[in-house]
Amino acid sequence: MFGILSVKRRLPVARGLASIMAGAMLIGSVPATAGIWDEGDIENGQSLFNANCASCHKVTNEVLAAPGLAGIADRWGSSEEILVQWIQNPQAAAATGDPYVKSLVDRYVGTYGWMTAQAVSADDVKDIMAYVQNPPDVVATADTGTD
Repeated sequence: MFGILSVKRRLPVARGLASIMAGAMLIGSVPATAGIWDEGDIENGQSLFNANCASCHKVTNEVLAAPGLAGIADRWGSSEEILVQWIQNPQAAAATGDPYVKSLVDRYVGTYGWMTAQAVSADDVKDIMAYVQNPPDVVATADTGTD
């Protein structure tokens, strides 16, 4: 009888743990809706993009001196932290061994060379990504420093 009672007592606990684990797996598989892709300032992002990115990248699919950035949020296959590192110091990001960054290096560096490290903060990257995801109907142009 003792064996049966202990099994009966453990069964609800096991079911509860299984429910918690299933819930955690579901939560973990839901894409994050907030973060680097949509919390930034679009207007500041446009300014930063024009100053730091537009000489090589477009916000469309067009290739300039490097691949276009349209749909980058859907294509980016690594963490937000690695994205920031990739922009700030591409070689250091590659040195992490991140498989997605390795795929970028393999695909693009031979054709376009290494992206120049950008002196932007994580918050700047957030603003740039907000702009890239939601560009207004204006063409991004490189900031040449002349007014």
